[in-house]
Amino acid sequence: MNAIRRLYAAIRQDTKGAMLIETAIVAPVLAMLSLGAFDVSRMIARQSELQSALAEAAQVALASKPDTSAKMDTIEDIIIASTGLTDAQVTLTTVYRCESGSGYVTAAALCPVDTQVWQYVRINLTDSFTPIWTDFGVGSPMNYNLTRAVLVAG
Repeated sequence: MNAIRRLYAAIRQDTKGAMLIETAIVAPVLAMLSLGAFDVSRMIARQSELQSALAEAAQVALASKPDTSAKMDTIEDIIIASTGLTDAQVTLTTVYRCESGSGYVTAAALCPVDTQVWQYVRINLTDSFTPIWTDFGVGSPMNYNLTRAVLVAG
């Protein structure tokens, strides 16, 4: 029994490998935190990129009223070029708001007679981002769905 106590005391006093053991415990945790922070910054950057594309499309719509399909296609092409999205991920639709209503309708004729009708272009972007931690069974892909309505005629 004394031999075991002496061995335990000798191991306790020997600090030669302590730094290696501490590093082995802490390094994986720091690596995972770093990867997580990197992925979170990529998610935020993509969100910002999509919002900037929406703002740019809104400016184009305000500068040149998108009253033809060619102008709508130009706005869509601008978004696709600046974000790398596909045609299926970018949707532009013309919607209307009635004077007394709080929501949008798909045709001006759906508004009551003798009321003010405002025309909007609704821009919708959809995308998804798959963070690296989903490879380890944690979380799921993040879906982006951004919409902006731009008043073009009133």
